[in-house]
Amino acid sequence: MTAVIGNKIVNNVGTIETTVLASNAFQRYTLLGLSVTNITNIIVYVDILIDGGHYLKDLVIPVGTSLRAVSTGEKLILGYNSKITVKCSVDNAVDVISSYAAIANQALAADLQLYEGYGISLTRDESQDILVGVDLRQLYVKIAADDSNIISVPLTDSIKISGQRNISTFSDADGNLTIEGPDLTSFLTTSTELTITTEDSTSRQVALNGTLTFLGTGTITTSFDQNGNIIINSPAVDVSDFVTTGQLATYLTSSDLVPYSLTSDIKFNLDADTKVNQTNEITINDTVNFVGIGYMSTSLNVNGEVEIRWTGEPTFLKINDFNFTVSADDDVQRAKAVDENIKFIGGNDISTTSDANGDITINTIYDLDPITATIALG
Repeated sequence: MTAVIGNKIVNNVGTIETTVLASNAFQRYTLLGLSVTNITNIIVYVDILIDGGHYLKDLVIPVGTSLRAVSTGEKLILGYNSKITVKCSVDNAVDVISSYAAIANQALAADLQLYEGYGISLTRDESQDILVGVDLRQLYVKIAADDSNIISVPLTDSIKISGQRNISTFSDADGNLTIEGPDLTSFLTTSTELTITTEDSTSRQVALNGTLTFLGTGTITTSFDQNGNIIINSPAVDVSDFVTTGQLATYLTSSDLVPYSLTSDIKFNLDADTKVNQTNEITINDTVNFVGIGYMSTSLNVNGEVEIRWTGEPTFLKINDFNFTVSADDDVQRAKAVDENIKFIGGNDISTTSDANGDITINTIYDLDPITATIALG
């Protein structure tokens, strides 16, 4: 055995139970003296406890005095993993001084100290051997579900996995957990089909246990990547050879053959409203000009579209050049220009009026039914 003599001072002990001396798994104490001093200006009451049990209770300590809880000639043994605590009737009321002889197991070095780490426990058995174990209360397992909410559960607790909405769970004698759902075989059978359509609105039905194949035609091929995605590959040619600067981004193809290069050998014809039996050949690299005549003009907008516009009133086409014919019961036809006025005049017992809409009413002074006629020009 190895013994070390020492003192320990704890100041300002109050109403909260405070540890003044504690042993551990490899060292115990023989308490040689324990002094409690009142540092306030009032009488205080003190409790001294060993491992939660009262050694002294409600000790009265007057102002400016000390109490010798363990005095000369007395000894108080503090075993392994034990502690002495003190509490007082008021806050910051007493100072506590303990004198002790620390006794360590002879098998351990005098300067060796053992501490409990996370999840580790230290205890002594009846033979005073130190036992190192695992404290499962300090070890946790983390559990998360689809809601990403992570919960820490101590290893000493139980974890229950429950089913909801037609889902059930059960375990067997070996501790295997089974999560069981409803039987869906009646909903998905070999007769269940998927409908597939294409751009031409043609639809086909494919059974769930059938195979859907994506095929390429001509110079188009299909393949899978490592993730199972379907890749539709373009023709195995470099299309940059077919389109160059200044050429139209258009390919002339024949069925599924490789596109021909757009060169000056490709031509098309232009014709106009004149229906002349002559057309102009235009090659790919030529420029087509849209030209206006007279009061017609052409221009390009920001979208590259050709706009044809009427720019004014031609001098050879005037409004008074347009005529229409007016006749009455005498069948005499008279030509009137568009910009001339026509006046409706009443005869004997007949009068004419016009309203805000320009409608003309022919009236008679006689009460005849019907005799009034309305003429609308428009």
